[in-house]
Amino acid sequence: MGGGGKKGDDDEEKMTAEEEREARAAKRAAKRAAKSKKMESMDALSMAQAELGSVKSAKSPGKNSNQAQEDEDEMEDAMEEEAALEDKFGKKKGDEDRSKLGLCMDWIFETPKQPKKEWQTYRKEEIQEYLKEMRRGIFYYMPKFYDTVMFRKISRRKLHYWGEFDSAGARDGRGVCLWPDPPLGGGESYHGLWRNNQPNGHGLFRWYHGDMYLGEWNTGAMQGYGVYKYGPEGTFANDVYMGTYFNGLRQGTGVYKYAPKSEDVGGAVYMGEWLRGTMHGNGLLVYADGETYLGQWKLDKKDGFGQYIWGQNSGEVAGDKYLGEFRDGYTHGLGKTVFSDGGNHRGQYARGKMNGHGVLRVADGWEYTGQWKDDELHGEVVCFYSFGAGHGKEVQIYDEGNYVGSRAYDPSVDWGEIESVGMSEARNAEKAADEAASRIATVQRFGKRAKESQTMAKDGAEEARYMTSAALSYKEFLQNWYGIKHYIIAEEV
Repeated sequence: MGGGGKKGDDDEEKMTAEEEREARAAKRAAKRAAKSKKMESMDALSMAQAELGSVKSAKSPGKNSNQAQEDEDEMEDAMEEEAALEDKFGKKKGDEDRSKLGLCMDWIFETPKQPKKEWQTYRKEEIQEYLKEMRRGIFYYMPKFYDTVMFRKISRRKLHYWGEFDSAGARDGRGVCLWPDPPLGGGESYHGLWRNNQPNGHGLFRWYHGDMYLGEWNTGAMQGYGVYKYGPEGTFANDVYMGTYFNGLRQGTGVYKYAPKSEDVGGAVYMGEWLRGTMHGNGLLVYADGETYLGQWKLDKKDGFGQYIWGQNSGEVAGDKYLGEFRDGYTHGLGKTVFSDGGNHRGQYARGKMNGHGVLRVADGWEYTGQWKDDELHGEVVCFYSFGAGHGKEVQIYDEGNYVGSRAYDPSVDWGEIESVGMSEARNAEKAADEAASRIATVQRFGKRAKESQTMAKDGAEEARYMTSAALSYKEFLQNWYGIKHYIIAEEV
């Protein structure tokens, strides 16, 4: 009967856990439905601009600061929950309902209060600050020796694991693992679900240099939906990615937020497709000054057909728009640039500049048909005034933008050698611009899909926070149980 009663209790506990999981899933589904309804009337570009507003407000609070705070809280809540679970029993929620005897027993048998756990801190920064504070006395004059000694003293030197195991002794289920600090290890920590000694399920992983990932795992690799936040140092300092992973790399669709690097260099937001950790496929990139790209990507570079609009910080070209072909991150191939003053250029481009044949019409009505070299007129160019019949055609001669001279226009020669070639490339450039414009709808669609992946990634992070709390709760149970064994069971044995 006793065994049956215990099994019934286990089944009831299992059902309760299942009900909690279903409740969390239902809550997240409701939040997704509300967000989806709100996003129905928005295009992907508007969504990216809204995301960018949250990035900017993180640097200068104000516009869209609520969204910024929400995004920041979603990453920091996990650490707050973990810190709360590390408090001793006497301060935990629900203690007011416990007996004085129970609290007394907790106080007697609890493990000694430890400093803030390593996984709660930015390990490298913590050690450096500790060394600065403790650099005193005779060792002050031998900083290299002192730093080496103190680093060994305060760093982790062994792997520590608190959690569940399977019948073969492998880490399986809820668990907390702290790896040794450099040079003995990587200084990482993981809190969540395990299988066969590897992170598997939902969990939180922190790297020694401050990077953090909350989300889904599969056989030791980030896989599924998750949120990755970079640490405070390096090229990607404070950047955040929310989306899908496969085999440890960003793959599928997702949103990447570039944090502002300084007062002058604002943030940016990418929404779109990923392949093997790189922006690849269809996506849009929006900068803080309004600079925007919508189009195709290849290995983190603009490549294919797309539309580029220069931002406010671009100087003389601010507000200009290019539609056409890109290669290796540059305007390259055939395309059309519409200038902010009303003029336009249609023709060939190479490495980000006008190179080759084309047609240029400036705002005051003059039209030039010929060749360009690095954005400058070069060679013989047919020139005429398109707003009136009072000016005939003439051939002007340029040397890399420098005017050399002119001569009369000869239709029998100049039409075939100069004008027809330039106009043909201009027509091809118009076709390339039309192709780029037609692909914007596809880019918008993948941008929306990336936004949906972002929502799912936040859900994955929320589930990872829950599993992190469960792992830490179990760790605390084990620590207190080991304390009881130390005081009671060891003496009996």
